[in-house]
Amino acid sequence: MASLNDYLFVSGLLFAIGLAGVIVRQNIIVIF
Repeated sequence: MASLNDYLFVSGLLFAIGLAGVIVRQNIIVIF
C-alpha cells in the first residue's frame, strides 16, 4: 500500500509533467 508521501510524490510528478506539456504546447503554437 502506498503511503501518503508516495501519493504526494506521484501526484506532484504528474502535475509537473502536465505543466511542462502545456508550456511546450504554448511555445509550439507561438513558434508556428
